[in-house]
Amino acid sequence: MGNLNITRKPLISQIIFMSLYFYYIYDLQKKHCKCIDNDINYLIQKLYILQLILLVIITLMKLNKEIRLGLLVINIIVTLYIIINIYKFVNYMEKDNCDCAESISKTLIKYTNILNIIMVFYLFIELVYDVMISLNKKIHK
Repeated sequence: MGNLNITRKPLISQIIFMSLYFYYIYDLQKKHCKCIDNDINYLIQKLYILQLILLVIITLMKLNKEIRLGLLVINIIVTLYIIINIYKFVNYMEKDNCDCAESISKTLIKYTNILNIIMVFYLFIELVYDVMISLNKKIHK
């Protein structure tokens, strides 16, 4: 674990959540749903694109530990911001009684958002553990 190789499972989960969100938005666009025409939705889409770029860099490029750790921390921050904005977006649609947005996908978005919170927590715990192992090795050299 001390090599910052902890990222595969949570990051793959984030890509799945991202795909589900984009599918949901695409489906609503086909229905000409006006509820998705708001700043929160556009922000979430931009954040997901940023996150996808981060995930590609983190998983495919060989980086030194410090850069990789920094990118993982940025990914956690971006993910938390996505979680908050998805919560706002779903609440906005519910308060606005957006009938065109009602679907099983919206329910899945809500539950995957909860799973995303768990994944971020898991990633954070693993990062802290990994950093502690690395520091312990440096101290005992």
